[in-house]
Amino acid sequence: LKVEGHLLKPRLQGQLKASKLTSNFANYPWRVNLLNMTFTLDQQHLKLSKSLIKTPKGAAYFAVSLPFNEPLNATGWAKLNQLKVDLNPLDIPLDGLVEGVICTHKDSGCAQLKRYAPLNGHVASDSCLSSLYDKDLSSDVRAEACLSISKLNLKEVNFRELELNASISPKLIKVRRGRLWKSRRLLLDFQGQIDEPLKKTPTLNASLKLIDLPLQLLQKFVKKPPLSLKTLYGTVAGDFNFNGSLNHPEG
Repeated sequence: LKVEGHLLKPRLQGQLKASKLTSNFANYPWRVNLLNMTFTLDQQHLKLSKSLIKTPKGAAYFAVSLPFNEPLNATGWAKLNQLKVDLNPLDIPLDGLVEGVICTHKDSGCAQLKRYAPLNGHVASDSCLSSLYDKDLSSDVRAEACLSISKLNLKEVNFRELELNASISPKLIKVRRGRLWKSRRLLLDFQGQIDEPLKKTPTLNASLKLIDLPLQLLQKFVKKPPLSLKTLYGTVAGDFNFNGSLNHPEG
C-alpha cells in the first residue's frame, strides 16, 4: 500500500490479494477462492485495474473507474466465466451461471476488453461481440452487454440458457436480441427497449415471439392465471407487441 497527497485528503494505491474467503451469512453463503485487485482510491474516485475474482466454479476479470459523485458515469469492462449468481436469498427467484462480457465505450472500456475477448470465428458469439466493439455507435450509448445465463432456475423452473445482447444508457435500455431455451427447445425470442428508464414513468416498446410454449409452464409466470388457463393443456405460439408505460403496457 502506498499513501501520498495531503494528510487530510490522502490518495491510496496498492494491491489487495486474498484467498479462501467465505461468508458468515446463514441465508447467503458464498466462497471466493482467490481475490486479486490493483486499486487507486481517494475521496472522489475509485479505480480498479487488472482485477480478478475466482469462485469454486467460475471467475470474473474486470477493470472499473468509479467517480463517487457521478456513479452513473462509471466506466470499465468485465469478463465473466461461469460466475454463479443466486438471488433467492434476496427473495428474487433466480439463479444460474453467468458468462459473457460488459463494457463501456467511454474511456475505451470496450477497446480494452477486446484484448481479453477477441472475435474468434464463432458466428453466434461474434455477432454479439461485433456490436460491442462497433466504434460507430451513438455516443449516448454508455455500456454494452453480451451475456448468457446457463443452468437458469427461475421460479423453480429449470431452463438451459438465457441469451442477452443489450446496450444501456441513462436515456435508453435496448435489448437487441434475447432468447430463452429449455433443453433443446427455443421458447422465447424477444427484443425491445425501455425509454427514459430513470424517470418515474419509463416507456416500453417490445416484441415477443412465443415458440410452442407449454401452457403449464406459462401458468407459473402469470401472477393470477384465469381459470381457463389453469384447465388448458398444450402449447401456444405467436407474435406479440407491447408498448406504453412500463407499469401498464398495452399489447
